[in-house]
Amino acid sequence: MKIIVIDGQVLHSGNMDGIHRFMIEILSRLDKMIEGSSELELHLVHSNTDDIKNLTLKNIKVVALDSSKGRYHMKLVPEYVKQVGGIYCSMSNDAIRLPGSIFTIMDLIPINKQFKYPFKAKLRMRLTYMAMKKFHRRIVTISEESKKDIVNLLGIKEDHIDIVPCGHEHMDAIGSDDSIFETDSRIVKGGYYYAVGNQYPYKNYRWVVEAAKYNKDAVFVVAGGKLNISEDIGLAGDNIIYVGRVSDEVNRSLMEGAKAFIHPSKLEGFGIPPMEALYLGTPAIVSSASCLPEIYGDTVHYIDPDDAKVNLDDLLKEPVESPEKLFEKYNWDKAARDWLNIFKSM
Repeated sequence: MKIIVIDGQVLHSGNMDGIHRFMIEILSRLDKMIEGSSELELHLVHSNTDDIKNLTLKNIKVVALDSSKGRYHMKLVPEYVKQVGGIYCSMSNDAIRLPGSIFTIMDLIPINKQFKYPFKAKLRMRLTYMAMKKFHRRIVTISEESKKDIVNLLGIKEDHIDIVPCGHEHMDAIGSDDSIFETDSRIVKGGYYYAVGNQYPYKNYRWVVEAAKYNKDAVFVVAGGKLNISEDIGLAGDNIIYVGRVSDEVNRSLMEGAKAFIHPSKLEGFGIPPMEALYLGTPAIVSSASCLPEIYGDTVHYIDPDDAKVNLDDLLKEPVESPEKLFEKYNWDKAARDWLNIFKSM
């Protein structure tokens, strides 16, 4: 029996960011796929300091390691992997110093010289990437663009890397919450552009600010946590409405009600939000940088991330392809099968 020990520590957080979404969608499907398997056993480990959030499993064995007996990644996880004779797998940019492991690198944004990143976080990730390079058996990433970066920046051999992209079906499980439309009379269905931001410069939300200045008659709604309006992106002006961090349900309603979803990022590992918008039937305006053209092809309206002087209404008149083939290519069921094949090949 082959045992894969999956690191679930990040699932203590209830926040559904990209990594959490990726893990939950993959693990919930793997849980069904391994039912009755006589060749593969999956263990999901975490420390006993908290519970796994947003995930219920039937066939994957969940193991809470005793945090009083040592440091989680330095001692507890390696000891458990050795104890069960398993193979370590991280789906969340974490690493342990154990040869023959499977590591996931979503992107190399933390060490990209083009953008400022918190020093401690950059140092931690650089050390993590070094450990991955030394102790990996397989590296998993989510796009061809990220694979190229891993080869060029980390020097990891191309044939050691598997690409397992993201999906879109999680939107089926998220309901709508239209209460947001009662908070501001300017937020009218079909009458605003929508973007989701954070504090990191590579997300390029200054583009939205500049676009709002150029498109003075348009309304822009921006959601996102840890976004300092005055210092981070200078959100100002009567046609920009900052709604703060919103629930998945409110986010869905804002996406569905938008004239278009704007994603001006300069760096991405994959970029799920435009996929979500397209799946909900909302046009997407997307940066022509990084992996985004690779993922979205001719299904979105592209903008130069360094030039916001664009008439957005005119841009939306340009023809794009149907996203149906996109949904066939990028889905969580296929991604989970790819992971299962990686596990079986170890």
